[in-house]
Amino acid sequence: MRQGNEPNHSINRTPKSYAFWFPTRCALRRRLCQTLGIMKPDRAPLNESQEHARRQLVSLCRAVLAEELSFFEAAIQITRLRQSVGVPEGDSDLMAFVAIASESDHLPPHHIQNRWSPEALKKFQPEFERIEAWAKPFATEACQNIVGRFGSA
Repeated sequence: MRQGNEPNHSINRTPKSYAFWFPTRCALRRRLCQTLGIMKPDRAPLNESQEHARRQLVSLCRAVLAEELSFFEAAIQITRLRQSVGVPEGDSDLMAFVAIASESDHLPPHHIQNRWSPEALKKFQPEFERIEAWAKPFATEACQNIVGRFGSA
């Protein structure tokens, strides 16, 4: 409990959020560092497994950009792949999809929706739409970055 004129340190604390990982600031920082030669570009894949994971990642991102795959569905698959592509764990482009998966983990993935009642799916439809609208600005940029980084993989 605070007494007298002691500062209230809890006022300046912000709740944990994914704002730090959203690619707008981080992707710009990465591009600037690469342009200035401060940061090395992504390493070449070390083995066939990483090369395969990067090809899958690029394929998923291209499907998202072509609007063949939702951000929600892509996030589920990309978060499974992120440990296999050979980039640092905190990679901002991949963390964008971790944020989407975290925000939508209560929603049923497409492959199990046939087990859900139509009424329940209808109830979740506004939530699906909200997640897609929320994710579109930063996930589109993350997909473009991923295709640019690994498109030749």
